[in-house]
Amino acid sequence: MRRVFGGSVCVSAVLAVLFSSSGLYAQEIDSTAAAKINADDAEQSFRYAADAAAAGNIVGAISALERVLQNNPDLDNVKLELGLLYLRAGNVDLAKSYLRQAVNSPNAPGLARERARIALGSANGGLGGFTLSGSLFAGAQVQSNPNGSPGAVSVAGAGGIPIIISGDDLNIPRGTDVSASLGGSLQLRYGLNSQRGNDIMADIALSQTNYNDTTELDATYVNARIGPRFFTGPANAPTGFIRPVVTGTFLALGHARYFGALGGGVEFLFRPSIVTNIAGQISVEKRDFHNSRRRPTAEEQGGTYTSGSLDLTQQLSARMRVTVGGLFEHVDANRSYWSRSTFGGQVGALYAFGAGAKSVLLRANGSYRRSDYDAADPLVDALKKRDEDRFDLELLLSIPMTQRLSMDLRASQAWNTSNLPNYDYKNTLGAVGVSYRF
Repeated sequence: MRRVFGGSVCVSAVLAVLFSSSGLYAQEIDSTAAAKINADDAEQSFRYAADAAAAGNIVGAISALERVLQNNPDLDNVKLELGLLYLRAGNVDLAKSYLRQAVNSPNAPGLARERARIALGSANGGLGGFTLSGSLFAGAQVQSNPNGSPGAVSVAGAGGIPIIISGDDLNIPRGTDVSASLGGSLQLRYGLNSQRGNDIMADIALSQTNYNDTTELDATYVNARIGPRFFTGPANAPTGFIRPVVTGTFLALGHARYFGALGGGVEFLFRPSIVTNIAGQISVEKRDFHNSRRRPTAEEQGGTYTSGSLDLTQQLSARMRVTVGGLFEHVDANRSYWSRSTFGGQVGALYAFGAGAKSVLLRANGSYRRSDYDAADPLVDALKKRDEDRFDLELLLSIPMTQRLSMDLRASQAWNTSNLPNYDYKNTLGAVGVSYRF
């Protein structure tokens, strides 16, 4: 998968450089494509803007995106791209106006808001000093099988993201249960007063989930990441960043300390064009599981955890974005029957629809993970090493209520198939919540 991504990106980047340097591609766009643009066709205008920006025709790209926004004022991703293009063109005031709208929008994707903050910092001369942003959420969920199985516990982290903890020693009866969650995320940024926008950033996520019946799974979750970001590319048009980080995680289950981790890694983003993002991370951490009365052998799962991921995001049209990616994990646990290697991938799509000032966002995601364990667990089956295939499907509908407040509806289905019946299960989830961004 990485070879495919890298090849397509390299080819498009080389062509853009060659055409831009000769000026032929930009002239062709101006003389032929521009004459055929229908001002009411948002998708045609968006495609033209992408080609024009790749060819270095910034004025043509701005004109096309302004046409898109004229008939589609709800598209915050277009406002972001307009802000970035105006910044490259030297019109700082217009750039700031569009970038602020993208930063403050509740229905703009998280990555788009972050890119807008970065560009706004550059427009303001680096935004030295501290800035604070984040979100708060509250919600309720109903699940057909919240425990999953004795070997896999799924709890909800910040924003409702599931956290899979392998190897809970509890054998909780399966059955439908309801839960409520509260939480939030904070991003504290210290600008280093550089034109490029380099900064030091701390991300903190925390949540509390309580179940009606399965109180053994009541979860307190805290995660923190801190590290500097170093941006690449021109100061007025960053092409990405590299960020080394230090990470820490704490999880309590049933009001007893269960899991903690310390580690570090590197995150990166590369943006070869206005329609393409490549993001990834590599991390290593030391995980410690804690024994308790309910979990007397939890420490067996402790050890070194290594992971990595690579995602390619493509804006196919003014209203639709698609992401594909891959991941790997390796666990070197205290006991060999908890050590494993995992490989997988995901595909997702986001579509903005509606009329008026704000769009309703529909997200669809599917993922697959294959896990192979290093040794057989003598307490389960002394002759058979465990292997698993996990499939997840998720739909999320985000409905803006005010400029910063939105209602979120979520449905998901998980299938975990294993060669050991102990770890074979399904889980269906439905959730409703509200989120506030600041």
